[in-house]
Amino acid sequence: MQYQYQDIVKLSQEGILMSDGFQISFQACSQTWKHMKKVEASTCVAERDITAKPPYFRFYTDDNMIEIVCAGKGLFQKRQGEKMFEQLRQEILRWGFSTFDMS
Repeated sequence: MQYQYQDIVKLSQEGILMSDGFQISFQACSQTWKHMKKVEASTCVAERDITAKPPYFRFYTDDNMIEIVCAGKGLFQKRQGEKMFEQLRQEILRWGFSTFDMS
C-alpha cells in the first residue's frame, strides 16, 4: 500500500493516521522489525531512503508493507520532498522511535 506525505492527518506516539482512516501503529511496526531482523530490542519502525526518487518511508505492519512517499510538486519538487521527508523523520524521532537509513 502506498500513501503520499500529504495523506497524513495526524502523528502521535501511537503512530500515523492517514486520510482514509488507516492507522500505522509504531508498536506493531517495531514488533515486526524486531521479528524480521531477529533482534530483541529496537525502536525501529521503518526503512527510509532520501536518495530515492521520490524519497520514501517503508513501514512493515503485521501483514502489510506501507510506503509513505514524500513527493513535491512543481519547480521545487526535490526540495519540497526532502523537507517533507525530514519533517516525518523528526516526528518519528520525537515520539521515541527510529528508522533505518537505506540511502
